Formats: sequence, C-alpha cells, structure tokens
Amino acid sequence: MIKALVVAGVAGLCLLLCGCQPPKPKFEPMGDKAPTLGSSGKTSFNDFLVGRWCVDDPFAGGIDKHHFYEFKSDGTFTCGQGTMWKCTGKWASNTNSATLSYLTMNDESYEAYRAEVKKGDESGVQALIQKALIYDGVYGFLDKSNVVYVDQDQKHLTFSPPTQAPPPGSPDTSGAGDLAGILAKGSTKLERMDQQTQ
Repeated sequence: MIKALVVAGVAGLCLLLCGCQPPKPKFEPMGDKAPTLGSSGKTSFNDFLVGRWCVDDPFAGGIDKHHFYEFKSDGTFTCGQGTMWKCTGKWASNTNSATLSYLTMNDESYEAYRAEVKKGDESGVQALIQKALIYDGVYGFLDKSNVVYVDQDQKHLTFSPPTQAPPPGSPDTSGAGDLAGILAKGSTKLERMDQQTQ
C-alpha cells in the first residue's frame, strides 16, 4: 500500500516538474440516456440540477459540448465556451427552477469586464472592436439566461418557462398554430453531460 502511494506521488511529481498535466476530464452529451427528474437519485430539483450541462441551441447549430454550465451542490456554478470565456456565479433554487447570478467573467467582476469591453469598443482599435462584438453576443446570451427551468421532457433544462401542452384533440385557441410549436422546439436548452472514462 505504501509502495503504491510512493509510486503515485513520484509519478505526480514528475508530471508537475516536466510541465505535464493529467488529461482533463472529457464530457459527452447523454442524449436519451439522461436521467429524468425523479429518477436515478435525481428526486429533487437541486439533485437534478447538479452536474455538467451543454448548450443545445437549434438556431446556432445544435449541441455545442464546449459551451457548458456546471452546477455544484454548494450553490455555485461555472459556465463558459471552450477557452473563449469563462464565467462563475451562484444559483438559488425554487421548486423546478433556479435563478442564476453571474459574478465573474474571465476572473474579473462580471460588470467590470463588461465595462472594460465597452471601453475597448469605443477606443477605435480594430482588435478591441472585434472583441467587443464577440462579448456583446456573450453578454446578450447570459443576460437572457438568468433563470433555468426543468423542461417538459423532464430530462433537459431550459431558459424559458415550460408551457403546458393542450390535451390531445383540443382546439388551438392561441392563434399561433404551428408557429408556437416550432418556437418551442427551437428554444435553447441544456443537455446533461456525462464524464467519459478514458
């Protein structure tokens, strides 16, 4: 036992000294294998929420496993998109939804970073203007993504309150017809991810 610990410690020290790092965990969307709320130990909304999720936006190409939210049981979360940006915050649950408060962007205050990007946009420097265009989109998305709900299928999360489907055979009184169904299917959702073993 002690020999195994010494070997593991030496191997870890060698990795550290040569600048190597262990591989980062790899996550993949679970799809139909994702648990539903109320099953597989996911009996409360808080239990269901905790974990890693990726953004599924049908109007932006579908599932983007690099655009993620990771909710922790201590009421904090991290979200980001690859190496482009990273945000941290806190979440507070309320039956079948959670309010998200974004606190940092790229290790700076959320609002201070927004002001810094805006100031760069006004500078006239081309690279800073391009950065501002990117972050306008990021902040626009996050500003609309401050509450997350359990989706109707009980497997996904969504940033829009779920609508109750009318009973089968009932007339459509919304006046929206098929457009409402198309828009509902086109809403941005979060798809549960699972850590892959290597």
